[in-house]
Amino acid sequence: VGLALQQGNVVNTMNPASYGQVDSLTMIFDASVTGQLTNFKEGATRQNAKTANFDYIVASFRAWRNIGISVGILPLSDVGYSYQTTSTVSQEYGKLTESYNGEGGLREAYIGFGWHVLKPLSIGFNAGYVWGDLDRSVQTPNSNFGSLMKSYSVSVNSYKFDVGMQWRQPLNKNNVVTIGATMGIGHKLNADPKLDIINVSKTDTTSHKISNGLELPWSMAVGLAWQHRDRLTIAADAEMQQWSKTSFPTYVNDAYTVSKDIMKDRLSLKLGAEWVPNANDVNHYFNRVRYRFGV
Repeated sequence: VGLALQQGNVVNTMNPASYGQVDSLTMIFDASVTGQLTNFKEGATRQNAKTANFDYIVASFRAWRNIGISVGILPLSDVGYSYQTTSTVSQEYGKLTESYNGEGGLREAYIGFGWHVLKPLSIGFNAGYVWGDLDRSVQTPNSNFGSLMKSYSVSVNSYKFDVGMQWRQPLNKNNVVTIGATMGIGHKLNADPKLDIINVSKTDTTSHKISNGLELPWSMAVGLAWQHRDRLTIAADAEMQQWSKTSFPTYVNDAYTVSKDIMKDRLSLKLGAEWVPNANDVNHYFNRVRYRFGV
């Protein structure tokens, strides 16, 4: 969660309005790399996979009074898979094995501004450059139907723009409620998806291309946070991404076209809490630890 959180010592890219609360005496630098070991099992077959991913690198600092700036690189999507499926077509043709492979991803380099306009109100925006390559393929190697491969690829160079606001309302000297909201601008990515249908046995290739065939969805999100003293914070976020209204390229009936009924809207609901026994206790380390829970 983070849409309604204001912390001067954290780079909160979920809501750019939070940059206006950055501490005037601090420059924050944050980076993350993730490693993952996965075990796959299907029937009697087992396989281990190791992956390492660069997650993000961000920084934040105070530019002027009540104005904060953040810059960084964030992941927008990651693609990485390789597997096979086998199915029986008929007694005449026997079994059909298909291999699926995908790799690539999109990244966003952004600069964001946050302005603490009034005592309760902060606003901000992130403006980003999005780039990357996406490649995926489906192949039927050495089957009775011949060796056929469909190769999908696209290169993206576009922009991304998000706006946000936060309203912080003290209830009394011990309790504060904050409301946050963000909106992401949906638009075409100016990317041209390409499909190559390759008959490996005949060394024959048929190519298809769609002009401006990918887009980002409009997104709306709201968050609510309650903070009790400096010890307990409980927050909730809800976000809707309108993927059902975006175009996506599909190959149907020997035609490579875009369609708007491929994907469904995405709704995410999050609830989180943070508790610190005593952040100012210099003698006991575990009293300064921030314990977090979420679902």
